[in-house]
Amino acid sequence: MKCDCSLTDDELREGIALLVETYGDVLPGAIKPEDIDLKEWRFCCPDEEPERVVSAGKMEISKTDWFSCTVKNLVTAPEYRSRNMATEIAMGLLEDAIKKDSCLVCQADITKDNVPSRHIFEQQLGFKVVSDFCMPWEGKEAVVVQKDLSPRAECENRR
Repeated sequence: MKCDCSLTDDELREGIALLVETYGDVLPGAIKPEDIDLKEWRFCCPDEEPERVVSAGKMEISKTDWFSCTVKNLVTAPEYRSRNMATEIAMGLLEDAIKKDSCLVCQADITKDNVPSRHIFEQQLGFKVVSDFCMPWEGKEAVVVQKDLSPRAECENRR
């Protein structure tokens, strides 16, 4: 699938912020266009709407847990779901994480009843559920999924 956007960087930031605020599980005002670093994001504008961001997600590298990274705000506009856009974005973000020496554990939090997103992470990408919690502002339950990216051979060779 081709996902080329015909938008300026500022328009991309605005489009991502609008998409995440409209369809994501975030508090209003949590995503501000001026705070979006496009190098952290993957996004898709379909051929039929090259001026609209319809799917996006980002990889956040922790500044305090030097070994972890988190997939954040993976979202697709409802009319574009079932086209594998979120899967391709999540796979690309995971590939980016694997290339970073500092990302040894990748995680994501997903609303518990979000079956399509859980399918992407658990069945397609091999993440495991490690915890669950309540999002009190929405009254929803969520799960935390993780995937070990560490080079196990490095540790085995030292035994």
